[in-house]
Formats: sequence, C-alpha cells, structure tokens
Amino acid sequence: MHKLTCRSRKLAVQWAALLLALCGCSRTGFVQSSAEFPVGQAFALTLVQTNSLVAGEATSLMLTALDGQAARLTNYTGNVSLSADDANATLPAAVTFVAGDQGQKILSAALVNTHAGQFRVTATSSANQAASGTSTFLVNPGAVAQVVVATSQTALSAGDLPTVAVAATDRYGNVVPSYTGSVLI
Repeated sequence: MHKLTCRSRKLAVQWAALLLALCGCSRTGFVQSSAEFPVGQAFALTLVQTNSLVAGEATSLMLTALDGQAARLTNYTGNVSLSADDANATLPAAVTFVAGDQGQKILSAALVNTHAGQFRVTATSSANQAASGTSTFLVNPGAVAQVVVATSQTALSAGDLPTVAVAATDRYGNVVPSYTGSVLI
C-alpha cells in the first residue's frame, strides 16, 4: 500500500474522490474515522460532468458530498450553491440535498455554456463554507455554422497580395479547429 502525503488535505481528498470516480470504485468498507476527519462530517463537494460538453448543449452534472476520508456522505442534507467563472455558463444557483439523495445528486441538463474552452464551476455548502469543491470543464465548439473571412488591410495597391484569414465557426462564433472542408473565395 502506498501512502500519499499532501500539504492540503482538501486537495488530497478531492484527488482521491476523482480517482475513485474514474475507476468506479467505492470506499465502502475502508472508511475509518479519526479526530482529524470524523466520518459523517462534510469536508468536500465534487462535480463531475456525465458527458462531453458542446457549446450551447445542456449536459448533466453529478454532485457528491464527501467526508474527510473521500467517502460519499450518505447522510448529507442541506443547500449547495453553484457558481461559474464564465459569464456564458448557465447552471442552477442552488441545489438542495435531502435524505433520499444519499449524498449524491444528478443534475439533469443543468449546465449550458456557449463559449468554447475551459471554465470552472464551484460548489459550496451553505452550512459549511469550508466544504466546497471546484471542477474545471472543457466546452468543445459545436458544429460548423458559418465560415468567416477577414482581412486586416483596408486598402490595397495594384499588385499587392491581400492577407486573408478564414475560420469555420459554430453558431456562437467559436472557431471549429477540426474543420477540414474547402472554402472558395
């Protein structure tokens, strides 16, 4: 067995939760309580997307409350606020956990972002501000909707060659770098 030492216990718990989620593992049977991290006390929140994000399309999120041992906190109840660092992202402002949720909620079609690229979503427990988690998401551009042609030159003299930039974009103006079609100018 390997021991991981981390200066930030919260970071260690979030990494452990991510690794457990990726492998589909469960901490059931391995949870131990200590004075430092009592089992049952909310310590972190994790957010995981359930499918790939495409600009303008809704995706679902899985929100999980964890204790200090990175185990799902099945008795967690309370309100969690959600916020994004990208103004183009829309998501519910708050989520309420009830006993029947068992410390985990699937937020169906909860997240939409029209801006391709990375952004972060933070979940924070209303009862315990220290119990929070931030996840980074990647939004891919949508299907090609238009081709944009631009030049930086305002006037050309006879014999000058124009510099032209051509970009395929989705309906939100995000460049679609994978476009391989041809453009006739």
